[in-house]
Amino acid sequence: MTNNQSFYVVLKHSKVDEISKTVLINDDEGIPYEFETLEEAERVRDLFQSNTTHNSVYEIKKICG
Repeated sequence: MTNNQSFYVVLKHSKVDEISKTVLINDDEGIPYEFETLEEAERVRDLFQSNTTHNSVYEIKKICG
């Protein structure tokens, strides 16, 4: 992304041994996915949310550049 440009990321909220954890959703190289549009982020969030097996909650966060 270029400077001064907003983008979106997807966060995963989960509990492990009663400890709340929040992580960024990353690609296979460990780099956070960045989405240029809210619609792109929503599609990925919905896909992850529909496939969660541990009651994780996925949230979209807007990042302002």
